[in-house]
Amino acid sequence: MQGDILFPLSYYKEISSKHWRTETLVSFENQTNIRVKIDNSIPPTSQWRTAINQAITNWNNIPDCRLNFSLVTSGQFDILIKSDDGVLEDYLCSCSWIPYPYYLPVAAAGTFPVGGKPGSEILINLDVEDFDAGPLSLAQKTYNISHNIGHCMGFLHTDAHVHEGVWYNDVFIPGTSFNDEFSIMNSQDLWRDWSFSQMDVFAIQYLYGVGRRVCLRTSNGHYVQALNGGGGNVVASSTNPYAWETFHLMESPLYGHPYYVLQARNGNYLQAANGGGGNVVANSPNPWDWETFELIPGQEKGTYFFRTKTTGHFLQAENGGGGNLNATSNNPWAWESFVLINSHF
Repeated sequence: MQGDILFPLSYYKEISSKHWRTETLVSFENQTNIRVKIDNSIPPTSQWRTAINQAITNWNNIPDCRLNFSLVTSGQFDILIKSDDGVLEDYLCSCSWIPYPYYLPVAAAGTFPVGGKPGSEILINLDVEDFDAGPLSLAQKTYNISHNIGHCMGFLHTDAHVHEGVWYNDVFIPGTSFNDEFSIMNSQDLWRDWSFSQMDVFAIQYLYGVGRRVCLRTSNGHYVQALNGGGGNVVASSTNPYAWETFHLMESPLYGHPYYVLQARNGNYLQAANGGGGNVVANSPNPWDWETFELIPGQEKGTYFFRTKTTGHFLQAENGGGGNLNATSNNPWAWESFVLINSHF
């Protein structure tokens, strides 16, 4: 699919039946320690190993980004980089019935995230230089690896709508351009040698920045909503994760991790009245103590509790959702549990 993207047939069902950008991003808890292993099928003297190191450094140098990659040589890993073993295209193909970009040789290919984890594999076409592609420079190899790490993080081709059409429910990242000729995520041309464009950095920060745009889903499937996008009451009765249900989750500027603040659409912050023990509103202009919550992972994967910094009460959706949001609970049980869903608003 799209020339340099790999996925199993079972995965096609998942991404074609759901809002793929939501379901196939790397989840919050898996973003800061992404372990990359180079398989023994990549020769020790291969320049590709240097390119992998440089690509990882380039990704780690993106400012204000939660993603962090490290190379491991043993133990568990999240992304395995290995030889394609003859799978990827070596030759130029001028067949008019094959859509762009399949007429190009493919130097590398990556997989999409599944289950909140990074795409698990990048294949390198070790013999592509022996055929029509010719020798690739270190910069070109670094580009190819950087590009496919992008696929492992859930990014499609920036120019897919121009050359490839809509393959499934791809989601436009707000604030970005449909046409960025210098994007590292353009349909793969293995001879490119540049790094991230300004818009690439914006897109990566939008999805994986230090702050994160999220919707809070209650235990019974409702969403937390700041009425009018902020400035008043907060309820847990919405049935759709739209703009008023979107909050910017950020580390507390006063206390840092594991304390966080939630900023509503209009820029106001969620506040537990009196620091906890009462209602929750979204009308505070400042992220101070009453607006600060400790983010606590739940036992069930992907669930979190929000405990007020001042009084130790937990945010609670009345009846598990369908009513108001308050900060009166003393216990982290079902009604106090929320799933953080990535938002596109």
